[in-house]
Amino acid sequence: MLRAGMVAACLFAAVAARFACNRPDAGGRMALGGTVSCGGQPIESGAILFEPGSGERSEAGGLIAHGRFWIPAAQGAYPGEYLVRVYAASTAQAAPAAGQSERASRPMVDRVPERYNAKSSLTIRLGPDNARDLRFDLECETEAPAP
Repeated sequence: MLRAGMVAACLFAAVAARFACNRPDAGGRMALGGTVSCGGQPIESGAILFEPGSGERSEAGGLIAHGRFWIPAAQGAYPGEYLVRVYAASTAQAAPAAGQSERASRPMVDRVPERYNAKSSLTIRLGPDNARDLRFDLECETEAPAP
């Protein structure tokens, strides 16, 4: 009898925890999670940033690994409208500037087009119902740009 009661209590706790996970924390922030692909392929390594729209309180961001990201509620976002920026460096370096040596230090070319990062217009409305199951399927070239 005691064992059945313990199983029921554990089951109840697990179900309650599952439903509580989608609610904002005491400060109002929500955990964010989901997937990011570029040209149909998961982004192996990168970063995602959620910049608040006017009137929102703070930005949230995290790392992308193997096409997935997770931002805990303590660093998460408040419900509202956000501009989304996605970054993922390729293995190609930017071309040298005019007169610059081939050996000069240069940044890596971002695999994600500017329209999803520096010049992003990608927006999303975050709320408790969608914050943990976000999916970003970005249109990208399938090959890294040539150096």
